[in-house]
Amino acid sequence: MRSTGQSSDKQRLSPERCQGTTTAVLVRVTRVAFLLGLFACSAEAPSNGSTEDPLTDTDSTQTPTGDSDSFDAGTAPEPEPRWAPRGVGGGGATSALSFSPYADLWFVGTDMGTLFRSVDRGQSWWPVRHDQARFSNDLPNAAQLGFNANPDVVFHAPAGLDPLRSADAGEHWTSIDVNGNTSRIRYWVEDPTDPDKMLAATEHGLEQSADGGLTWTHLVAGLGDARGSFLDHTASPATIWHATDSGIWRSDDGVSFAPWHVGAVQAFTGGRDGSGLLLAYLDRDPTACSWSVIVNTLENCGQVHVSVDEGAFVATGQEGGDHLQMARNDSMTLYTTGSRSWESAYGTKVWRSLDRGASFDLIFHQQNWDVLPYAPWPASQLEYSAVGLDVGWWDGGYYHFEVGPTDADLIGGSGNFFIHLSENGGSYWQSAITELAQPGPAAEEMFWRSSGIEVTSVRRLRFHPTDPLFGLAATMDIGGQVTEDGGDSWRISRSTYNAIYDVAFDPANTDRAFIATGSIHDWPHEWHAMPLLAAGGIFETTDRGRTWTHLDPAFNQQFLSVAYDPDTDTVYAGSQISGVARRIAGGPWEWINTGLGAGDLIVPQLEIAPVDGTVYLLLTGDYGTWSTRDRTGVYSRAPADASWTHLRGTVNHPPSVSQAYELWWYPTSFAIDLSPTGDRDTLFLTDQENNGQYLATGVWKSSDHGATWDRTTQYTHPWSVDIDPNNPSRVYASGTWSWGEGGPLYSDDGGDSWQLDPSVPLSFNGNSVTVDPNDPGKVFRTFFGGGMWYGEAP
Repeated sequence: MRSTGQSSDKQRLSPERCQGTTTAVLVRVTRVAFLLGLFACSAEAPSNGSTEDPLTDTDSTQTPTGDSDSFDAGTAPEPEPRWAPRGVGGGGATSALSFSPYADLWFVGTDMGTLFRSVDRGQSWWPVRHDQARFSNDLPNAAQLGFNANPDVVFHAPAGLDPLRSADAGEHWTSIDVNGNTSRIRYWVEDPTDPDKMLAATEHGLEQSADGGLTWTHLVAGLGDARGSFLDHTASPATIWHATDSGIWRSDDGVSFAPWHVGAVQAFTGGRDGSGLLLAYLDRDPTACSWSVIVNTLENCGQVHVSVDEGAFVATGQEGGDHLQMARNDSMTLYTTGSRSWESAYGTKVWRSLDRGASFDLIFHQQNWDVLPYAPWPASQLEYSAVGLDVGWWDGGYYHFEVGPTDADLIGGSGNFFIHLSENGGSYWQSAITELAQPGPAAEEMFWRSSGIEVTSVRRLRFHPTDPLFGLAATMDIGGQVTEDGGDSWRISRSTYNAIYDVAFDPANTDRAFIATGSIHDWPHEWHAMPLLAAGGIFETTDRGRTWTHLDPAFNQQFLSVAYDPDTDTVYAGSQISGVARRIAGGPWEWINTGLGAGDLIVPQLEIAPVDGTVYLLLTGDYGTWSTRDRTGVYSRAPADASWTHLRGTVNHPPSVSQAYELWWYPTSFAIDLSPTGDRDTLFLTDQENNGQYLATGVWKSSDHGATWDRTTQYTHPWSVDIDPNNPSRVYASGTWSWGEGGPLYSDDGGDSWQLDPSVPLSFNGNSVTVDPNDPGKVFRTFFGGGMWYGEAP
């Protein structure tokens, strides 16, 4: 959304104005009781294991029920560190773009579970803390946030459920009861003249509040699924126009409703100014899209109808799909969009009328699929982004399209990969996700900075051992991300497959790196954790990720890990089904699974000791079959060895865990201090709850090279354990936070006891921690669905 040259200040890239703001803000956190359970869970809960992703679950939260061997939440922390987003920005699905008419307060949510908040009209975005509010992956049912005439009061209902209220402009949230929360909320309607009055439009009727949203009662029920509402304050009390899927209703007393128009309604809106009143609705009429022969397009097509000053509705002849919007204080300007179900990305089209629907002009079409080669909207009218330029402009349309409630020139749409915003009625569209970090114009393979809306999943971040300014982030969906300035700016680096799981460098060559890639992302979540014979491979670059070479295209399957031994020019590759392979000095690949056993072998991590070339790997469980539990864990193999040695002797049951639960069904990571003088006898391992191990997983430690293992803290779904290379007493654990313990943990006594870092802006979806090699007091945190964030170590 901004272009800054070499500066880290953000500027609005618009022909009309430029306005700067800094990228780093202090994340303000009060000490709160961290609500851990995103799934209802009791002593009788999960007997059959689960890998559901708590990020996208919308059940109410609860306090933990699990034991904690040595977890210490501690006392109130010191002032929190400053965090800043890192990466190119965007690249994931968003919805519920919402503009407050009373403040510079905007919101947008992501399908990965985070609600983002901006207090500077989209210049920068910051995640609402996960322990306060979440978003749902049910984007079609996403409800935009509601605002109140009191600018500090905001309402939120993820996917229309479990409604929340904030009294401090969205920083902290409390649950509210909207008549039992039995009906999905579609949107909120405030009375701009009275902060005590609020409406909640649901799939079954209207709810009302007379105390600013603290308590709610039925206003009217049984009208049908809400499609749009407008409060006309010309009279007192205000006239309420309310549309459902079967028609439009009117109330002149705020109590009783009478039908005013009968017929199918897809969307409804209204506005009044000195010129009068305009009401508009979008029907379902397949003939409006006469250009199409595709059934799904026709079924989701309609025509815009308008009523001027309460006159009869008149068909405009303008086609429309999912959205029809206008500002409530403007009766002249009307917007409609295509549908996500339309063919050829026609759903990204936006039309505008400046004459009450008498005529419409196309003001946006993200990519024109009617020409070859396909062409995005001109750069003179659209701010380009890294995702668009380096990945592609394909998107089906908008989950949500919004018009400023009192500013008809402020418009925006959010979809699968992009958020497009305009502050001049569509003459120029800004990107809400990114800024160009080098002199423009924007083009492929350029460096960018994120505005804060980080939606991708970054599995790992590694820096080159002899050039710490060069780093590569293994990223899902959009491919890898490369930095050459220590993490300040990034460019996209893509190979054949969009999921990159791991990175390895050649320490003797500052341009050379290897990646493990695949066609199925999101290991180890849900079914992605099973053995998968998916497409993928090991790729090599000799130009810092600008081009990639598939080391052997015939060696085609999904790989989760990669390591490189420069002394023997050997590449090791960990598969998601076939174990581990190696390639020596450019020769053929060979499987080296002796010692690992038979069956499906998932190897999600490989590490090499640079001093002696010893290779370490992690063998995890074969999700679904569950035949490898006694073989999971860490293995080692010295260069002269003919087989792998299992570093798993006795795994001691934690005192609070039932002896009926078998351990280590699904390890997710390990850590060893591989520095030249590191302690190779101390090992760490994490495993996630699976196959009926209720509260039996966590962070495990061995001080005798794997002969015995003890759990040092319960952690339900940890995904990584990382040792500070400068201080082996500092250890980090990252993962989701669901039932039991979790979140961003760290230890200062070599993993014997653990504390929570409450300053981390995303607390429920950590992937890994990388200590900044250029500033050991800072860390990069990577997230599932949250990109990368950079801040002070605790």
